[in-house]
Amino acid sequence: MPTKIGLIFGISGIAAAGLGALADATSIEHVFNWCAFLPLLGIITILLPRMKHT
Repeated sequence: MPTKIGLIFGISGIAAAGLGALADATSIEHVFNWCAFLPLLGIITILLPRMKHT
């Protein structure tokens, strides 16, 4: 993953704008509650099958 730093910054910038729009449309508490479960998605990715390089 260290070679994809630019991609990570780009995705996080888009996500920050999206979460800001969601906070404006709903409430900041709603966004905080939603963000509290985001690390769970990272943990779940461990269960994904590994793809073989061809």
